Amino acid sequence: PLTAVALPPPILSVDLPPAPLFATTDLFFTAKASFSACATTRSPVAYTWYLGEAPVSSSKHLITGSGATLSVPAGSLPAGKAYTVMLQGLQDGSPPGTVEREFAIRASDLVAQIGGGAKLVSRGRSLPLDASPSRDPDFCGTPPCATDPGLSFRWTCELPGG
Repeated sequence: PLTAVALPPPILSVDLPPAPLFATTDLFFTAKASFSACATTRSPVAYTWYLGEAPVSSSKHLITGSGATLSVPAGSLPAGKAYTVMLQGLQDGSPPGTVEREFAIRASDLVAQIGGGAKLVSRGRSLPLDASPSRDPDFCGTPPCATDPGLSFRWTCELPGG
């Protein structure tokens, strides 16, 4: 007769939020587990999450968690980088199952707000414009914002008909 030494590990999958992903939105990752046909019991699975810059190293986790869902608050992951989320699932009597998924956080579009430009002026007259409410949502999500040192402005003037 054969004797089972250990149950097979749970078969894990991770549902990623729909792309594109931005630093300015909350992200939710969901764990799913299925079981091998060889498994004689289906006890609950304990989930542990690790999230870091791709590839995930055991010493450089930006975010960790437990449970079937990992919540990542807006602003937690800088834009313009690739990340890996790793999920481990442990079930009594089996070795841990592991799955990794890669994803990228895209930079958000800049928000340009220009005040004072809805006027008709004649040639040679000044037209005061103010772009100070413009912002980079990845630097500052919701106004009012501190001044972003990486945000600069360039102005040009084009006259109709050349």
